[in-house]
Amino acid sequence: MLSRYQRSLLWGGGIVLTLALLAASVLAVWINIQNYIADGRSVYQANKTLLLLEIETKQAAMRRGIINAEMIWRTPFMRNNHLEEAFGRNHGRLLVQANGKVNPQLVFGAISAAHPPQSFAEMLSFTEAQAYTVTASAQQRERAFSGYFIDAGQRYLSIMPAPTTGDPLVTLGVRDTAELIAKVTPDIGNLQDPVFLDFLHRTRFVTWLPAAPDPFTGENVFKLVQPAFDGDRPFAIFVSNLSSDILLKRLHEDPYDGNFMIVDRQGKLILNTWYNKPIDPGLTKKVLDARTWAANLDSTDYLYHDGSFTISEPLSDTGWILAYAYSWRTILAARGPFIMGYAGGTLLLLALLWILIFSSTEKYSHRFCNVRNGCLKAKA
Repeated sequence: MLSRYQRSLLWGGGIVLTLALLAASVLAVWINIQNYIADGRSVYQANKTLLLLEIETKQAAMRRGIINAEMIWRTPFMRNNHLEEAFGRNHGRLLVQANGKVNPQLVFGAISAAHPPQSFAEMLSFTEAQAYTVTASAQQRERAFSGYFIDAGQRYLSIMPAPTTGDPLVTLGVRDTAELIAKVTPDIGNLQDPVFLDFLHRTRFVTWLPAAPDPFTGENVFKLVQPAFDGDRPFAIFVSNLSSDILLKRLHEDPYDGNFMIVDRQGKLILNTWYNKPIDPGLTKKVLDARTWAANLDSTDYLYHDGSFTISEPLSDTGWILAYAYSWRTILAARGPFIMGYAGGTLLLLALLWILIFSSTEKYSHRFCNVRNGCLKAKA
C-alpha cells in the first residue's frame, strides 16, 4: 500500500509542477510582450522628439529669413546699373553673385513692353543683398541651402543655388519665363483674400508641401513656403527645400520594429520609413484604410484595432500627423527568440521532471513486484 500511495503522490505532484511551470512560462512570455507594447510609446516619443527638432529648426530658420528679407526690402536700394544692363542684354536671365563668399543665384524676369528690364531693378538689388542672409544661415546651420523665391506679381524668379539639372526651361518643358514661373509657383491658398493674408502675416505660418522631385536639383524634397510682406501685402513668395532623406535619417537613428508614417489630414501617406523590407507588408495599408491614425490624436496612448497598435499625434503645425504602428507580426519577429528560448527551456524542464517521475515509478513498481513474489514463494 505504501508504494501505491507514493506513486499517486508522485504523479499528483508531477501534474501540479507541470501546470505551475506552464503557467509561469506563459506569464513570463505575456509580461515580455506587454513590456514590448509599452516600449512602443517610448520608441514613438524618442523618434518624435528627433523629428520635431529637425522640423522646428527648419521652420525657425525659414521665419527668421523671411523677417530679414522684409527688413532688407524696406531699405532704400542703390540702383545697380551693371546688373540692370546685364539683365537686359541676357533677355531677362542672369547669374547674380555679389562676391565669391555668397551663394550664386540664377534669376529670370518676364520682360515685356509693360515690364522692361529697368522695372526689375529693385528686385535685382534685393536679390543681391538677400544672398548674404541666406548664405550666413546656411553656414551657421552647416547645411547647404536650396530654394527659390518669386515676386508677388509672378514676373521674377530667383533660384539658389543655380540649377544642377540643366536649363530650367528645357527641364520643365516650358516655352518662356512666364510659363516657368507659373509652373513652379506653389499653391498655398488665395493670396487675394485679406483674411487669409492677415492670418499668414500675423502667425508667420509656414506651409509644408509633400515631398516631390525638385525641378532645379532633382532631389526628392519637402517644400516650405512662406510669403514676405511689405505692409499688409506680400511682395514675394519664398520656397525652401528640406531633403526627405534628412527626415528619414532622423527616424532611423535608433532601431525599432514598427513603422513610422507621416500622413496628411485626408489620409494620404506623406512619408513611410518602411522603404526597404517591411516586417509586416500589409500594416501600413491597414492603418491608412482603417484611419486608426486619426482616432486618438490627443493622446500618446496606443489604439488597438484588428491586430495592430497605432500611436499618433499632430506633427507641430505642419498640418500633418505622425503615426507609429506595430502589429502582432512585428511583436513576434522581435520577441520570437525570447519566446522560443523560454518555450525550449520549459519543455526541457518538463521532460526532466517526467523522466524522473517515470523512472521513480518503475523503481517502485519493480520493488513492489519483488516483495510480492517473495511473499508468494514463502507461503508456498
